[in-house]
Amino acid sequence: MDRREKRPGKKRASGGEIGFTNEQYKQLVEFSPEPILVYSNEIVVYTNAAGAEMIGAPNAEAAIGRRLADFLWSPDVGPSIMEPGGPTFEYGKPTDIMEKKWVRRDGRVVTAEVRAVPIQYKGEPAVQLLCRDITERKKAEVSLRESELRYRQLLKSVPEAIFVHSEGIIVYANDAGIRLLRAQGPEQVVGRSILDFIHPDFHLQTSDRFIAAGQSSGGLELVTLSFIRCDGDVFEGEASSGETFSLLDRKVYQTTIRDITERIRREQSLRKSEKLSVIGQMAAGVAHEIRNPLTALIGFNQLLREKFDGNQAYCAIMETELKRINYIVNEFMQLAKPVPSEYRRHRLETLFDALFPLVQSHAALNDVTLHLECDGDIPEIRCDDNQLKQVFLNVMKNAIEAMPNGGNLRVAAGKEAGHVTIRFADEGPGIDEEALGKLGDPFYTTKEHGTGLGLMICHKIVQEHGGEMKFESKVGNGTVVTIRLPR
Repeated sequence: MDRREKRPGKKRASGGEIGFTNEQYKQLVEFSPEPILVYSNEIVVYTNAAGAEMIGAPNAEAAIGRRLADFLWSPDVGPSIMEPGGPTFEYGKPTDIMEKKWVRRDGRVVTAEVRAVPIQYKGEPAVQLLCRDITERKKAEVSLRESELRYRQLLKSVPEAIFVHSEGIIVYANDAGIRLLRAQGPEQVVGRSILDFIHPDFHLQTSDRFIAAGQSSGGLELVTLSFIRCDGDVFEGEASSGETFSLLDRKVYQTTIRDITERIRREQSLRKSEKLSVIGQMAAGVAHEIRNPLTALIGFNQLLREKFDGNQAYCAIMETELKRINYIVNEFMQLAKPVPSEYRRHRLETLFDALFPLVQSHAALNDVTLHLECDGDIPEIRCDDNQLKQVFLNVMKNAIEAMPNGGNLRVAAGKEAGHVTIRFADEGPGIDEEALGKLGDPFYTTKEHGTGLGLMICHKIVQEHGGEMKFESKVGNGTVVTIRLPR
């Protein structure tokens, strides 16, 4: 605190001495909120009020003349700032700011940022300590780290996928989030924009919602979005987001994402099942009402063919169309048939052994090769064998007809947890996404002369057996039909 400028009428300190001849400067030091101490030969020769409070002295007068070690003990390893002339000091130069931890005589731990300045005090070497008590700040930092650790441990154990992000950049993802995005590790997710994992069609909507969430305390309400995994797969998910805390005036958000692909599939399956149930109830009545006049029409058409030779072409057309109507009526009747109440246990190999000879000739006509792979340990399933044969036959027939130029139809049967799975994979042209979603709907068909009831009946049979039927296809890559049945 050496003042070098010359002022008339003022005595100045020389040789680095502290003289406190300037009353205003002395008051500045005395009333400084930061602790300032001077000690020489380990004896405190000066301290302001903040310094006395920091070392645990009742006042400045009680500290002056006593050893600094009477008040503080340092558990730090290394050169002590209480040793003037030690390796820490170079005379005339202040040290770098050091962080020191002391224990007071009353047991209170004090943490301070300290800069030591070697000086001369009354001709003796001394050390001036410029301190900043950061004890409470360090406690807050420790508390924050502990809170962050608890927060991370909590998020890590949550089964939902959770992402923490600030200004759109992901700063943390829990294990469930890493699995949801099929990332190899956090490094594939952390540091990237959250928009990287949201389908571009929803970017504008998502940005607007985050702005709205930042302007309110309610956060982001539950929304349904399309997300993109690290491998490029797109899935439907529900997301909710809210402000977690603020860090350096930056808002930090926590977003929870739930994959609802399976739920959507179940809901679609349920709606289709309800539709099947309603149509099944109507089918019997409608078919009965149609069949009576249809029988009469078929009879009269036959009579016309026998009595009037000149109208044979018209009669032939009428017969063809009447047969088609009769076929549709039979399909309705099949849909309305009650499922037998008692099933028996059957082996899948036995069912396919009976089916393959029936489709071999049809496959040969289309130059299609059949392949069957059955795991040897597939358990028996409880089923109506005739109904399952009808389902398998329908699926294989559709697959063969999808390959008019030949190809391979692979049938693979295996077991999963609690289920038996049968997959039919063809090498046909595939089905576009729009048509794929309509398969199994009443009267929807891609065939020129189809009715759209065959797959509908298959769905009904599989569902009555407690199973599910799923279609996967991409244009140019064939179609895979998967049937899962309980053991």
